[in-house]
Amino acid sequence: MMGQKRGLDDEAILSAAVTLAESQGFESLNLQSLAAALGVKPPSLYNHINGLEDLRIRLAQFALEFMEKSIRDRVVGRSREQAIREIAAAYRSFAKKHPELYKAFSIIPRSENAELKETAHSLQNTLIRILEPYKLKPHDEIHFIRFIRSSLHGFVSLEAMGFFHQGCGVHKEASFNEIVNMFIVMLKNYQKKRVRL
Repeated sequence: MMGQKRGLDDEAILSAAVTLAESQGFESLNLQSLAAALGVKPPSLYNHINGLEDLRIRLAQFALEFMEKSIRDRVVGRSREQAIREIAAAYRSFAKKHPELYKAFSIIPRSENAELKETAHSLQNTLIRILEPYKLKPHDEIHFIRFIRSSLHGFVSLEAMGFFHQGCGVHKEASFNEIVNMFIVMLKNYQKKRVRL
Protein backbone atom coordinates (compact mmCIF):
# COMPACT_ATOMS: atom_id res chain seq x y z
CA MET A 1 0.00 0.00 0.00
CA MET A 2 2.76 2.41 0.86
CA GLY A 3 4.23 1.91 -2.58
CA GLN A 4 0.91 2.84 -4.14
CA LYS A 5 0.67 5.93 -1.96
CA ARG A 6 4.11 7.17 -2.95
CA GLY A 7 3.12 6.83 -6.61
CA LEU A 8 -0.08 8.79 -6.20
CA ASP A 9 -0.46 11.50 -8.83
CA ASP A 10 -3.12 12.99 -11.10
CA GLU A 11 -2.60 10.34 -13.79
CA ALA A 12 -2.87 7.45 -11.33
CA ILE A 13 -6.03 8.93 -9.83
CA LEU A 14 -7.67 9.42 -13.23
CA SER A 15 -6.70 5.93 -14.38
CA ALA A 16 -8.19 4.37 -11.23
CA ALA A 17 -11.32 6.53 -11.54
CA VAL A 18 -11.84 5.42 -15.16
CA THR A 19 -11.49 1.77 -14.16
CA LEU A 20 -13.92 2.17 -11.27
CA ALA A 21 -16.45 4.13 -13.32
CA GLU A 22 -16.46 1.50 -16.06
CA SER A 23 -16.75 -1.41 -13.63
CA GLN A 24 -19.07 0.03 -10.96
CA GLY A 25 -20.87 2.82 -12.79
CA PHE A 26 -20.24 6.53 -13.25
CA GLU A 27 -22.99 7.54 -10.83
CA SER A 28 -21.75 5.06 -8.20
CA LEU A 29 -18.21 6.41 -8.19
CA ASN A 30 -17.20 7.92 -4.85
CA LEU A 31 -14.01 9.06 -3.17
CA GLN A 32 -14.06 6.24 -0.64
CA SER A 33 -13.96 3.51 -3.28
CA LEU A 34 -11.38 5.44 -5.28
CA ALA A 35 -9.12 5.84 -2.26
CA ALA A 36 -9.46 2.13 -1.48
CA ALA A 37 -8.51 1.22 -5.05
CA LEU A 38 -5.41 3.41 -4.77
CA GLY A 39 -4.48 2.13 -1.30
CA VAL A 40 -4.74 5.51 0.39
CA LYS A 41 -7.04 7.30 2.83
CA PRO A 42 -9.71 9.56 1.26
CA PRO A 43 -8.11 12.79 2.60
CA SER A 44 -4.97 12.02 0.55
CA LEU A 45 -6.97 12.52 -2.63
CA TYR A 46 -7.54 16.18 -1.79
CA ASN A 47 -3.89 16.89 -2.53
CA HIS A 48 -4.79 16.22 -6.17
CA ILE A 49 -8.54 16.81 -6.63
CA ASN A 50 -11.13 19.18 -5.21
CA GLY A 51 -13.73 16.60 -4.36
CA LEU A 52 -16.12 14.33 -6.22
CA GLU A 53 -17.41 16.98 -8.62
CA ASP A 54 -13.87 17.79 -9.72
CA LEU A 55 -13.25 14.08 -10.28
CA ARG A 56 -16.37 13.79 -12.41
CA ILE A 57 -15.28 16.80 -14.47
CA ARG A 58 -11.94 15.12 -15.10
CA LEU A 59 -13.69 11.95 -16.17
CA ALA A 60 -15.91 13.93 -18.55
CA GLN A 61 -12.82 15.67 -19.92
CA PHE A 62 -11.12 12.31 -20.46
CA ALA A 63 -14.23 10.88 -22.13
CA LEU A 64 -14.58 13.87 -24.48
CA GLU A 65 -10.93 13.70 -25.51
CA PHE A 66 -11.24 9.94 -25.98
CA MET A 67 -14.30 10.31 -28.21
CA GLU A 68 -12.80 13.17 -30.21
CA LYS A 69 -9.67 11.13 -30.92
CA SER A 70 -11.82 8.16 -31.94
CA ILE A 71 -13.73 10.36 -34.37
CA ARG A 72 -10.59 11.98 -35.79
CA ASP A 73 -9.00 8.58 -36.33
CA ARG A 74 -12.06 7.35 -38.21
CA VAL A 75 -12.41 10.38 -40.50
CA VAL A 76 -8.77 10.70 -41.55
CA GLY A 77 -8.68 10.62 -45.35
CA ARG A 78 -12.47 10.70 -45.61
CA SER A 79 -14.84 13.51 -46.51
CA ARG A 80 -18.47 14.34 -47.09
CA GLU A 81 -20.89 11.43 -46.74
CA GLN A 82 -18.20 8.89 -45.93
CA ALA A 83 -16.90 11.07 -43.11
CA ILE A 84 -20.40 11.52 -41.68
CA ARG A 85 -20.91 7.75 -41.70
CA GLU A 86 -17.59 7.28 -39.87
CA ILE A 87 -18.53 9.90 -37.28
CA ALA A 88 -21.80 8.11 -36.58
CA ALA A 89 -20.04 4.75 -36.32
CA ALA A 90 -17.36 6.15 -33.99
CA TYR A 91 -19.98 7.77 -31.75
CA ARG A 92 -21.97 4.57 -31.42
CA SER A 93 -18.86 2.45 -30.92
CA PHE A 94 -17.68 4.66 -28.07
CA ALA A 95 -21.08 4.58 -26.36
CA LYS A 96 -21.27 0.78 -26.65
CA LYS A 97 -17.71 0.06 -25.51
CA HIS A 98 -17.62 2.68 -22.74
CA PRO A 99 -21.22 3.17 -21.58
CA GLU A 100 -20.26 4.55 -18.17
CA LEU A 101 -17.78 7.03 -19.59
CA TYR A 102 -20.48 8.05 -22.04
CA LYS A 103 -22.69 8.91 -19.07
CA ALA A 104 -20.01 11.36 -17.90
CA PHE A 105 -21.10 13.67 -20.74
CA SER A 106 -24.25 14.40 -18.75
CA ILE A 107 -22.40 16.84 -16.49
CA ILE A 108 -21.12 19.03 -19.33
CA PRO A 109 -24.15 21.36 -19.70
CA ARG A 110 -24.19 22.33 -16.02
CA SER A 111 -20.43 22.56 -15.57
CA GLU A 112 -18.66 25.91 -15.51
CA ASN A 113 -15.23 24.34 -16.00
CA ALA A 114 -13.52 26.29 -18.78
CA GLU A 115 -11.29 23.43 -19.97
CA LEU A 116 -14.24 21.05 -20.20
CA LYS A 117 -16.25 23.61 -22.16
CA GLU A 118 -13.31 24.18 -24.50
CA THR A 119 -12.97 20.46 -25.19
CA ALA A 120 -16.70 20.19 -25.88
CA HIS A 121 -16.39 23.06 -28.37
CA SER A 122 -13.38 21.35 -29.93
CA LEU A 123 -15.48 18.25 -30.62
CA GLN A 124 -18.19 20.40 -32.17
CA ASN A 125 -15.59 22.18 -34.30
CA THR A 126 -14.39 18.80 -35.57
CA LEU A 127 -17.92 18.18 -36.84
CA ILE A 128 -18.12 21.66 -38.34
CA ARG A 129 -14.90 21.06 -40.29
CA ILE A 130 -16.40 17.89 -41.75
CA LEU A 131 -19.33 19.98 -43.00
CA GLU A 132 -17.17 22.67 -44.63
CA PRO A 133 -17.37 21.16 -48.16
CA TYR A 134 -21.14 21.58 -48.05
CA LYS A 135 -20.81 25.34 -47.51
CA LEU A 136 -23.79 25.58 -45.18
CA LYS A 137 -24.77 28.76 -43.40
CA PRO A 138 -23.51 28.81 -39.78
CA HIS A 139 -26.96 28.39 -38.25
CA ASP A 140 -27.71 25.49 -40.62
CA GLU A 141 -24.49 23.80 -39.49
CA ILE A 142 -25.66 24.06 -35.90
CA HIS A 143 -29.11 22.71 -36.79
CA PHE A 144 -27.55 19.75 -38.56
CA ILE A 145 -25.07 18.99 -35.78
CA ARG A 146 -27.88 19.10 -33.21
CA PHE A 147 -29.90 16.74 -35.38
CA ILE A 148 -27.01 14.28 -35.60
CA ARG A 149 -26.22 14.41 -31.90
CA SER A 150 -29.85 14.08 -30.85
CA SER A 151 -30.43 11.13 -33.17
CA LEU A 152 -27.25 9.31 -32.18
CA HIS A 153 -27.76 9.91 -28.47
CA GLY A 154 -31.33 8.68 -28.69
CA PHE A 155 -30.34 5.53 -30.54
CA VAL A 156 -27.40 4.55 -28.33
CA SER A 157 -29.35 5.32 -25.16
CA LEU A 158 -32.29 3.15 -26.17
CA GLU A 159 -29.93 0.46 -27.39
CA ALA A 160 -28.15 0.46 -24.01
CA MET A 161 -31.50 0.02 -22.25
CA GLY A 162 -32.20 -3.12 -24.27
CA PHE A 163 -34.63 -1.83 -26.86
CA PHE A 164 -34.54 -2.74 -30.57
CA HIS A 165 -35.11 -6.47 -30.27
CA GLN A 166 -35.35 -8.28 -33.57
CA GLY A 167 -38.81 -9.68 -32.88
CA CYS A 168 -40.26 -7.33 -35.48
CA GLY A 169 -37.95 -8.78 -38.14
CA VAL A 170 -35.89 -5.61 -38.56
CA HIS A 171 -32.28 -5.75 -37.39
CA LYS A 172 -31.07 -2.77 -35.36
CA GLU A 173 -27.98 -2.47 -37.56
CA ALA A 174 -30.24 -1.82 -40.52
CA SER A 175 -32.13 0.79 -38.52
CA PHE A 176 -28.91 2.52 -37.51
CA ASN A 177 -27.78 2.61 -41.14
CA GLU A 178 -31.10 4.13 -42.12
CA ILE A 179 -30.69 6.83 -39.48
CA VAL A 180 -27.31 7.71 -40.97
CA ASN A 181 -28.89 7.74 -44.44
CA MET A 182 -31.38 10.26 -43.06
CA PHE A 183 -28.48 12.46 -41.99
CA ILE A 184 -27.29 12.46 -45.60
CA VAL A 185 -30.77 13.24 -46.96
CA MET A 186 -31.18 16.09 -44.50
CA LEU A 187 -27.77 17.48 -45.41
CA LYS A 188 -28.65 17.43 -49.10
CA ASN A 189 -31.90 19.23 -48.31
CA TYR A 190 -29.93 21.95 -46.55
CA GLN A 191 -27.76 22.27 -49.65
CA LYS A 192 -30.82 22.63 -51.87
CA LYS A 193 -32.20 25.25 -49.50
CA ARG A 194 -28.97 27.21 -49.79
CA VAL A 195 -29.04 27.05 -53.60
CA ARG A 196 -32.66 28.29 -53.70
CA LEU A 197 -31.75 31.20 -51.45
